[in-house]
Amino acid sequence: MNELEYEAFFRKDYPALVRHLAILGCRDEAARDVAQEAMVRLLEQDGNVAHPRAWVRLTASRIAFDNNRRDIRRSQLSWQEANMPAAAPLGPAEQSAHQSEARQVLELLQGLPPRQREVMAWHFDGFSAGEIATLLGAKPATVQSNLRHARERLRQAWKQRTHRGGGKTI
Repeated sequence: MNELEYEAFFRKDYPALVRHLAILGCRDEAARDVAQEAMVRLLEQDGNVAHPRAWVRLTASRIAFDNNRRDIRRSQLSWQEANMPAAAPLGPAEQSAHQSEARQVLELLQGLPPRQREVMAWHFDGFSAGEIATLLGAKPATVQSNLRHARERLRQAWKQRTHRGGGKTI
């Protein structure tokens, strides 16, 4: 990957990588820092990475895990809402509604068990169950099962949330 290809990749994939890390449970600022560190490490590979999207996610996940373990040793973590980047520029009212809904979805995702949350993060980034299985060292059937259970938990949690709000999201 030459410098121009790397720059294009960074601009395109960085927001999705931050979202991936937020789904895994990284706080907003930490997700950005970890994503940047993973991107820097990709650059240091001098083009020796066959699948950069998968590579930066695995690398970022490992960095985040190491950081999280270190932070837990120091003190108890405090979870904060992450700002998930918008796909297109929105007006103030639309942006507020989008951010509110994104926070709600992120809260529901963070309520999933860790493995289901991890599999969903990869799935949201467009990886197939087979690719996820290979990257995480799991069986494809296990990944499919985690996706199915995660979707069901999310569906139930969303129903409960919208039911409490009288048919409207909270």
